[in-house]
Amino acid sequence: MTRNDLLNVAQELGIKAAVAGREIDRIITNITRFSEQLIREVEATDNYDAKPEELRMLRKIKNLAISEFTKQIQQ
Repeated sequence: MTRNDLLNVAQELGIKAAVAGREIDRIITNITRFSEQLIREVEATDNYDAKPEELRMLRKIKNLAISEFTKQIQQ
């Protein structure tokens, strides 16, 4: 789904494009910041057996799923 698709849905719901656009940008920013913050928090914790795998999983989610999602939305 692209940004235009989301703006079209917003328009159908009676939401102005400018408002919807700002909200889309806010959501993208928050998702990106939250994922980065979560990775930093896990990195800062004491070592435990599953820590490397957890960090690997979080980075993959950020770099694959979130990155792809935000890239599509920004088109």
